[in-house]
Amino acid sequence: MDAVRVALLREVLAGTDWLRDTRRFARTLRRSARAHGGGLLLVGTAEYEPWHLAAHLDEEAARAGRPELHPTLVRHRVPPGAPAHLATGLDRLDRLNRAGGAGRGRTLLVVVPQGGPPPGESLLERVDGVRRGGATVLALDGGSPGEGGREVRALAHEVLAAPASAGLDLDTVQHLVSAAAGEDVPPGRRFRDGLSRLAAQLSAAPPEPCPDAGYPGELTPHAAYPGEPNLGAAYPDAAYPGEPYSPQPSPRQPRPDQPHPRDPW
Repeated sequence: MDAVRVALLREVLAGTDWLRDTRRFARTLRRSARAHGGGLLLVGTAEYEPWHLAAHLDEEAARAGRPELHPTLVRHRVPPGAPAHLATGLDRLDRLNRAGGAGRGRTLLVVVPQGGPPPGESLLERVDGVRRGGATVLALDGGSPGEGGREVRALAHEVLAAPASAGLDLDTVQHLVSAAAGEDVPPGRRFRDGLSRLAAQLSAAPPEPCPDAGYPGELTPHAAYPGEPNLGAAYPDAAYPGEPYSPQPSPRQPRPDQPHPRDPW
């Protein structure tokens, strides 16, 4: 989803809590990643990998010049021959847990899908260990039921709830979060900017009408280029003010309704 579609989506959702909640969550994500100079880890469940969110955060990091938003996708199963940026498995979290305090300065974003099974016990143990090691844990929760869903919400420092009953699918919520993560607008600044634009539009002078240039080929007294004679001043009786100048026929040149003296007809 490009910036134009995101802007249209925000207009549709204006007046709802979605814009406020996604911006608040994205602001926490941005501040956590910026304060620690990066180290953003992104993990889903065994049945769901947040590909779209990883791709959009990567795009926003490049567009906004924020390399700390570049995520590392942590996968439950890494297929053989996977490229380097897609070859990070759960052992990355295990190494942080074994190092003891190595998670300090890291940000772990856990994405739980809508209507899917809750996070497994092995993932929850790893998330708990990373948090104990000093990492900031964020959760984008699709409303997973059961004990696993409640536990991941309890482990997270910040939760953005996006259940299916709220009316937005998880992909749309991820678009809003990733777009807001690349922004850096102080609270209240967007509202003040909107008022300023509205005031400027209301106080602006109306556009001046285009002057009537007449028909092609007509001459007007005010249409002379610098240095050219003013035909209206030279022939004051040729036209009323504002009318196109119509040169009078020369005495040596017959009028159109008179036959030419040399014309035999």
